[in-house]
Amino acid sequence: MKVAVITGASGGIGLETAKLLSEKEYRVYDLSRHAAEESPCLHIDADVTREESLAAAFDYIRTREGKIDLLICNAGMGIAIINGHDTHIMSSLSAPGR
Repeated sequence: MKVAVITGASGGIGLETAKLLSEKEYRVYDLSRHAAEESPCLHIDADVTREESLAAAFDYIRTREGKIDLLICNAGMGIAIINGHDTHIMSSLSAPGR
């Protein structure tokens, strides 16, 4: 069986892609913060903005499956505006080492 990993498969295009791949006999892993209801995916709680979260998720999949045949990077990032400022940009500018 082929193995697919999709970031952000808890809804929208990612979830629909997961359904299609599942129908094509892929084992599909969803890396996202929330599991979708009625999803064909094996959900792994992961935050794509945290390197250690992704490393742990991929280590788990490689250990369990021995391979990854397809990776789809679909995760989106919410941006909040507070007092007229983009909080994502603000956090990126104030992060150490950036």
